[in-house]
Amino acid sequence: MKAAVVTSYAEPPHFLDVPDPRPAGEHQLVVDVLAAGLHPRVRMQAAGSH
Repeated sequence: MKAAVVTSYAEPPHFLDVPDPRPAGEHQLVVDVLAAGLHPRVRMQAAGSH
């Protein structure tokens, strides 16, 4: 799976291959997220420009 990973606040996020998530316990499950909102300020903070 591809993910945007923030490794340092001095650099923008990197797209990396990461393993697929697995449930951590008996009463947990993994869901597919179809969409997520991202506020422009959060994008700027991740890019280090805020």
